[in-house]
Amino acid sequence: MIKLWKAPFQSMVFSSIVFGILSALSLEPFNFPLTAYLAVWILLYQAQLNSNSPGRLLWFGFMAAFWLCVFGFYWTIHLFTVYGGLPLYLAVFTFIPYTFLLNLKIPFLVLALGYVNEKRFRQLRLPSLILVPTIAVSLDLLFPQVFNWYWGNLLAGNPYLAQLAEYVGVHGLSFLLFFLSYGSFKVLKGVPWKAIYWKRFRSIRLWKAVSPVVAVAVAGLIFGYARKASIEEIQRSLPHVTALTIQPNAPLEKAGGPQEVTWPVLRKLITGTIPDLAKEARDEAYSRDLTVDLVVLPESAVPYFTTQDNILTRKLMYGYRPEFEELILRLALEFNAEVFFNQNAFGVSLDPSTGQPRKDVYNSSALFSRNGKRADYYHKQILIAFGEQIPYAEFLEETGLINLVPESVRYSRFRQGKRFALQPYESSAMDPLPEVSLKYDALSDPQAIKEDSIRKLLDELNKRDFQPTGQFMPLICYEVLSPDYIRDFFHKNEANPDFMVNITQDKWYGKTIETFQHFELGRIRSIETRRALLRSTNSGSSGMIDLAGNYAEPEVGKRLTGQETEEFQIFRVPVYRSEDTFYVTFGDNWFFFPFLAMLGFWVKRRFAGGTTNSSRRKIGAGPSPAGQPSMSTPPSRIQMPEGSGGAKKKSTPRRPTRRRSGK
Repeated sequence: MIKLWKAPFQSMVFSSIVFGILSALSLEPFNFPLTAYLAVWILLYQAQLNSNSPGRLLWFGFMAAFWLCVFGFYWTIHLFTVYGGLPLYLAVFTFIPYTFLLNLKIPFLVLALGYVNEKRFRQLRLPSLILVPTIAVSLDLLFPQVFNWYWGNLLAGNPYLAQLAEYVGVHGLSFLLFFLSYGSFKVLKGVPWKAIYWKRFRSIRLWKAVSPVVAVAVAGLIFGYARKASIEEIQRSLPHVTALTIQPNAPLEKAGGPQEVTWPVLRKLITGTIPDLAKEARDEAYSRDLTVDLVVLPESAVPYFTTQDNILTRKLMYGYRPEFEELILRLALEFNAEVFFNQNAFGVSLDPSTGQPRKDVYNSSALFSRNGKRADYYHKQILIAFGEQIPYAEFLEETGLINLVPESVRYSRFRQGKRFALQPYESSAMDPLPEVSLKYDALSDPQAIKEDSIRKLLDELNKRDFQPTGQFMPLICYEVLSPDYIRDFFHKNEANPDFMVNITQDKWYGKTIETFQHFELGRIRSIETRRALLRSTNSGSSGMIDLAGNYAEPEVGKRLTGQETEEFQIFRVPVYRSEDTFYVTFGDNWFFFPFLAMLGFWVKRRFAGGTTNSSRRKIGAGPSPAGQPSMSTPPSRIQMPEGSGGAKKKSTPRRPTRRRSGK
């Protein structure tokens, strides 16, 4: 095993595989955060072993990225076949460059760590305990990703260290991970099993090296434990919103067009599956004396259709459908609650390349209030590349290059939303807000002709009052993975959100670990903002994260719903109307301090080193008395005077004697 580990090529292959396994184990559904430190140790070891070969460093980095995706993100192959419509062999072929290009931070990190180990770089005398984490976080921020995961997510499974995200965010956890990993690696010299020797632990130098690592780890754990307990205590006395999430396991909109999901299938979903789940949830809520304030349907709960009723949407084959609007209104009537749901939204604009009117489609969510009116809407802003949008689409349109894109791809993309719109709701546990204006979609026509059943529902709903008591943040799919985007939501609204609602469609990835990873990577947003996160999915896993970052237990249903099942959950969502957290206010500005610290260390050591060297040259520089050695003369070169010791004897090495205890 030792020979395998030290042989150059075999070592790179073996350690990259182990790195991929350990990294995957640190995330859900396994959630062993201790393996994250071991994974980083492997990167540090290979960087030290191959520091004189940039080519080997890059090759190992690419192999580590590949095996990380094989064990952790293998579900992208399923995405290519289902969402992209590629055959399996082509999906596997596409997966290989995908693993490299979208994880460039790993090979460049290994390359940077290799340069740090070189002698010419060590002469700069920068503190490596700060330098290495700074490099890791810098590359994390520099390289873009489709599925946003950060090094700090590997550490976030620790419930106490994760509390630090309230102040430094997920990138601060990345810094902490590399600080602790590099410090412990440096102490153990990259060979962990040597730590079993007691002789190494008697070294004062060793304890001086390990003291900052131990101090930071212990302080972080103690602070995190206290902060977590404090937040959980506050949470017990907070007002709450009772929210119902419905998981209908709707059919998947496969590549090839909506014709693959037929109207009979959708009609059964609208008139059977969702109403049946709602009826069962209503009975459970009534038996437990629960009043539902908010009903949440996930992304693609009813594919393709919209509640926008106008001339354009009625002409579209997959546009307005009265059965869909009737479903939403019935849910609002039966629960006397707001209904938050996903739909396609339509608009009209001028095409910059042709000057002709064009149809714009948005991946949108809407909120119908308990009085039957559309209270607000929100269009998704972070769109998935090639799945929902074409990268640099605006530039291609302005230059006319968009016409080179195949027509099937050109007209199947979504438009990017622009509004950071909080959604209003009403709860009997809180007082009404001073003023909230109702908003309507731009193309919705209040005078549109309605079917008799819808008109009767509206007449009944219009008798009710809607007095909003709060607002929540709507997030669609991967938007929950971006900490910067969440901060924008706080900064671009006059009022702070009471909690977050993330609706998503994870059925594209099949029965894989993606849905658990998606939830886990978004979980840290609750700690960064100290807001609860309610997650509603079409096919699993739905659930809620509380203010302390815990997976909350529902009043009704499972803690996490199963995959590709029809289920529902009822949660008491805590409402915490505090000021912005330190991280929401300042973001990643803390990252300037490591650079300032390294600059300070460099200046101090440079000037201190110069003074020390000059003083050393002065000591013993003058002539020494005759017959006496100079202070600068090495002991090995000191000669005994003639006749002082008789004949010169041949010295023989002594065997070191073992000191007995007590003597």
